[in-house]
Amino acid sequence: MHTQLYSLRSETNWGIGDLSDLCELISQASSLGANFIGINPIHSSFPANPNYASPYSSSSRYFLNFLYLDITEVPEYPCCEKAKELVESRKFKDALSRLKNHPFVQYDEVAQIKLIVLRALFEQFQTSGSLDRKRAFQYFIKSGGQRLRQQVTFDALHWTTQQSRCQDVTGWYDFPETMRQYHSSDVEHFQEQNELELSFWSYLLWCVEEQFTQVQCIARQSGMSIGVMTDLAVGASRRGAERWADEGTLCRQMNLGTPPDDQYPLGQNWGVAPFNPLVLKTRCYEDFIALLRANMRFGGALRIDHALSLFRQWFIPRNYEAKNGIYVYSDAEDMLSILALESHRQQCTILGEDIGDITADMRAKFDEFGLYGYRVWLGETTENSARLSLSVLSTHDTPTLSGFWHGKDIDFYKKIAKYSTSEYRLCKAKREQHKQSLLSQISLQMTPKYKRMSQKLMTQLHLHVASKESALFSFQLEDWLGMETPVNIPSTSHHYSNWRRKLVETTQNVFNTEEFRMFCHELSSIREQ
Repeated sequence: MHTQLYSLRSETNWGIGDLSDLCELISQASSLGANFIGINPIHSSFPANPNYASPYSSSSRYFLNFLYLDITEVPEYPCCEKAKELVESRKFKDALSRLKNHPFVQYDEVAQIKLIVLRALFEQFQTSGSLDRKRAFQYFIKSGGQRLRQQVTFDALHWTTQQSRCQDVTGWYDFPETMRQYHSSDVEHFQEQNELELSFWSYLLWCVEEQFTQVQCIARQSGMSIGVMTDLAVGASRRGAERWADEGTLCRQMNLGTPPDDQYPLGQNWGVAPFNPLVLKTRCYEDFIALLRANMRFGGALRIDHALSLFRQWFIPRNYEAKNGIYVYSDAEDMLSILALESHRQQCTILGEDIGDITADMRAKFDEFGLYGYRVWLGETTENSARLSLSVLSTHDTPTLSGFWHGKDIDFYKKIAKYSTSEYRLCKAKREQHKQSLLSQISLQMTPKYKRMSQKLMTQLHLHVASKESALFSFQLEDWLGMETPVNIPSTSHHYSNWRRKLVETTQNVFNTEEFRMFCHELSSIREQ
């Protein structure tokens, strides 16, 4: 089962799905036969500008996002009267109710109310924290080393800069000029003058790591063979802590993306700085190894976003369009060997998103190193499966099953003038052909009965894909719920609220229906066979 963690609804969260919601999902799903829950990347975000919400363009991939904390489960909460007084106030309750009922995550307001309470909890920790807790915190800081120091300095500086300006601070571009790189005397002076503030941001990262570690323990205790499947984004935002503290491993004058193709005629520019393969190799891949270890610690499986970057990356010079890029190749043998070694050391299964222009040689390397591939059935028009893979009907980058079936993605592109009238009609016609090819796989013909997606048809399609020989199978909760609005529409940022849409039902309500429980039992039965 896959879900966007932020999209989960519950009676207890604060307007965004949190790690307690994930524990509840694990508990419910494991009882129905699920062996893993896949989630979006929960990499560290921008503390003073949380609306910069894409999990695939985070501030840093080495640390976690404090917004996913369940504040009431932080150990300092039960004995912190100041925090409980805040939470019990009428103003706070009204804000929580509005945020929980909103169909989209309001990141800025969620961050605001969480930070107010977390400040109170940090004060409680400073004054009354147990000796064991304080020792554990100091160990966290010591083990985090220089990389943690860089991260919390960025967070504190980002927050402080925001407080002194009228407009949003999107990243280090907006820092004072003498602080736009980590290694400077002014940054060092800032650290010396703001040690308590740095400790606060360290406390947040510590608390979220504590909670996430507990999630995987609960998953294993519930009987899941894998547990949590985490997700490693292919890059981090150029404006974030990872780029700000970089010491030459990243290509600072390049963006990562993809070349033009049939789906994206102009190509894609993701605005993230790629690793320099030559510098990586010269430095014995230390940053790549650290990145893998940081993301393998919290789950039983790790999805590698855009895994073809292990072989080659589409470099786009800054201020140029995606079509002006060029492929830059990595030493794939080195990269895959390191990935396999760290997978063994951390006992973490690896799934590589191999969607796109993959060659036969690349596919052979996936198989040689035991790297699981990805099969997205909405993107295929013929029967195609491979044992060493994960099969799904839809992903965060595709329309939902209902949205696809009803052509909502095509309607959207027509609305924003991406398609002309003739292109729109052609896409609609092709979609009908595509739907028939999918129906043919389950021995059905396109009749008026199947023009609209129904729960019965949705079940038939999922059961068909689940019956294939792929080692892993997953489905999206929004597909079961019949939702048409997507998680994300690639190559759009101003026309749709990407990475914000919530599920229409709470986790408890979904699992309490007999129809859903029967659906899960049927899937489990087929997978066992």
